[in-house]
Amino acid sequence: MAATYGNSTVNSSTTTINHTSINSNNGISVPSPSPTLQSRPDSFSDRKTIDASTEDGLHPPHFDKDDRGASDSYSEESLSRRGAMSDDDVVMEGGFRGYLVVFGGFLIILALIGYVSIYGVFQAKYNDIYGTRGQTQSSISFVGSLASGFQFGFTIIAGPVMNRFGHKITLWAGCIIASLGLLLASWCTELWQLYLTQGVMFGIGASFLNIAATAIPPLWYDKHRGLAMGICFCGAGIGGLGLGFVIPALINAVDIYWTLRIFAIFHFVCTAFAAIVMRAPRQLAGPPVETKREVMNWSIMKDFGFLLWFLCSCLFGFAYVVPFTYVPSFAKDVIGLDPNVQGGQLLAIMSGANAVGRILIGIAGDRLGAIPVAGVSFIATGASCFIWMFATTHGALLAFSIVYGFFSGAFFTMIASITANIAGLADLASGLTIIYLINTPGNLFTLPIAGKIFEQAGNYKAMIGYDAAMWFAGGVVLFALMAYRHHTQQRLMQPQTKKYIADLALFALSQAAFYYAFKYIISSMDPLKTKKKDAHEKSAKVLDRLGHRDIKLNEYEQVIASEVIHPEDIKVDFDQIGGLDPIIRSLRESVILPLNHPALFTSASGLLGAPKGVLLYGPPGCGKTMLAKALAKESGATFINMHVSTLTDKWFGESNKLVAALFSLAHKMQPAIIFIDEIDSFLRERRSNDHEITSMMKAEFMSMWDGLTTGEDTRIIVLGATNRPNDIDSAILRRMPKRFAIKLPSEEQRMNILKLMLAQTKIDPKFDFRKLVQKTAGFSGSDLKEACRNASMLPLREYLRGKGSDTKGALDGVVLDRDEVRPLRLSDFFQHDSNEESSSHVILEQTDLD
Repeated sequence: MAATYGNSTVNSSTTTINHTSINSNNGISVPSPSPTLQSRPDSFSDRKTIDASTEDGLHPPHFDKDDRGASDSYSEESLSRRGAMSDDDVVMEGGFRGYLVVFGGFLIILALIGYVSIYGVFQAKYNDIYGTRGQTQSSISFVGSLASGFQFGFTIIAGPVMNRFGHKITLWAGCIIASLGLLLASWCTELWQLYLTQGVMFGIGASFLNIAATAIPPLWYDKHRGLAMGICFCGAGIGGLGLGFVIPALINAVDIYWTLRIFAIFHFVCTAFAAIVMRAPRQLAGPPVETKREVMNWSIMKDFGFLLWFLCSCLFGFAYVVPFTYVPSFAKDVIGLDPNVQGGQLLAIMSGANAVGRILIGIAGDRLGAIPVAGVSFIATGASCFIWMFATTHGALLAFSIVYGFFSGAFFTMIASITANIAGLADLASGLTIIYLINTPGNLFTLPIAGKIFEQAGNYKAMIGYDAAMWFAGGVVLFALMAYRHHTQQRLMQPQTKKYIADLALFALSQAAFYYAFKYIISSMDPLKTKKKDAHEKSAKVLDRLGHRDIKLNEYEQVIASEVIHPEDIKVDFDQIGGLDPIIRSLRESVILPLNHPALFTSASGLLGAPKGVLLYGPPGCGKTMLAKALAKESGATFINMHVSTLTDKWFGESNKLVAALFSLAHKMQPAIIFIDEIDSFLRERRSNDHEITSMMKAEFMSMWDGLTTGEDTRIIVLGATNRPNDIDSAILRRMPKRFAIKLPSEEQRMNILKLMLAQTKIDPKFDFRKLVQKTAGFSGSDLKEACRNASMLPLREYLRGKGSDTKGALDGVVLDRDEVRPLRLSDFFQHDSNEESSSHVILEQTDLD
């Protein structure tokens, strides 16, 4: 074969071209196709080639568009390929056959991706069937992983098959293999059989169909290529939306086996129709050539622009499916919605927005350029993840579903346009094969990675941040690709000898800047940032005062450390508590001594150790909290005054980590007393209607509490106080063997309490304690304290008024002397200011004195 340009001819065994045409725009002589060209409509891979290169003085076939993101510019590698296919670049703008091809692609995507979107329905049913046979959820979910992995991974075979044998064989092979895999799955009785049928067979068939549905429609369009691909791939959203209602209804109406058979028939009809109507344009199908064409052109990997597109595709694989999988569980765990009702609706809305977005983004790509539109869509998708991260209402999650669904489908819409612009139409199948191949790791491993991040962090924020980072990184790579291709076009139009070092350095710097900027944004948007900072500072001061300067605390332990009370800050001791001497004696023997002298209470049987828990219960105001504080002060133990609000958090898993941190901190600072006032509000009886987060927190608390016995030297006691002991969970009561009833004080106890409270008060010599004790029957210790406070104010009020204080209480220039205040009388307890409102227990009527 010989080729000449300008005054040259191209000779072939089948075709002779001896005339040229002049491009009026740039004066370039390019060969015109001979009217006698033979064609093979069954293949677009074995096409006529013209052996030419830029070294012959032939410039790129056309730069007929502006540099809209350099989406129509070419690298040297791709230029040499495109320069070698003059009439391969002849592209129709649709027509009736083009519309049928797009509709066929739409049906394939609907049957393939629509099925993938609702596979969770099949998996839920398989869990019911095979879960009872001892199969784990991970082994059952491997059916779907196999299908997804083979769908993209097997393109390394499907792409060359399409190049070698043409699209018809590829389409029919995919149609038959995938449909047969679904049909055979309906007769499977073992899980391994599903691996082979619904997993491997369907995945292999899907790979053939997917590569054809992506590679053929772009050949029919140039100006509206993005719109065409958007219509094709909106089938994924429509399929997910429609099948999401149909498949569950079929399973309920018949069973999963007949549902598989019905869906296999539906799948065959859709894909068979596509196989009939889809074909490559005739002007792209050339005669057989003397030299057999390569079935897979790996040389496109030498193009740096394609490597950037390759990297972007890899990042997309790790980002796309995370919200589709975790939004229902997020709706349940964080917002409290029903995952099957509202969660399913959110996925349906996301799929619907995805369908609309793919069409509109395709139109935008045609007008503005595929690469910049895809880059903006990637960035917008990553930004939408922040809506998800901080969503606390159904409306916010709905907004995220719409925005994410709209922008996230840009990759599928633009994959053919961008690959064709970089690799050329002749190598479109090879390019798509490589791009789909690099999607395989992401499809296989992104959900396990996201799940592991969730498990390690204990909340959704880190996992959502991972997803957002993948989208942002992909967007940065796309803009780097746009800049690189624009620079390459300029360099080719004005040949230079500059190297790529500066470009690579700029790209590396941009990635580094993105990493640190993204890290700063995430840190600055953390709603707990100020709380964590305050907790760190307060915990550092507490540790310093307690002499634990060498203890290292994690962020959760720092939050708990802010609840630690230093013994010097506790102003109550046992000497200030009246009427509870028997209980105090028992607490000293069973709690304080084992904590402070563990060697004395150590035995082989472990029977002499301190109890794991102590419960103080009784009516309000009887001194339970005061007794707990005195216990901590007398024992010298670290006193953690735990508030329930500190342990509760809206993020899933955070409460469990705080509970674990509570006990780990107590272990580091032992001997320690964990005091929970009103423990019934936190550890009440468990019920079936409890929220999952509450149930998990209780289970974590009891599990960590049991762990206290694992070490012989553990000196930690959980001390609880409550007015309603009957509401506490029985499992909690079992862990609190020492229980002390703090009842209303008896007559003798009231005498001791009153004398203790009035010990520093000047009392009238005729003060009758016995009569006051009799008149305060039924008073709690708190009531007695309030009665003493009100009575003590009466002599002071009389003294101040006698000094002439005005209505504002001003005593300017008046000399006051505490010794001039009269002593407290018994009658003061039976008088009160009519303008004050006090508890009925504290008001003693004058008639009671008689």
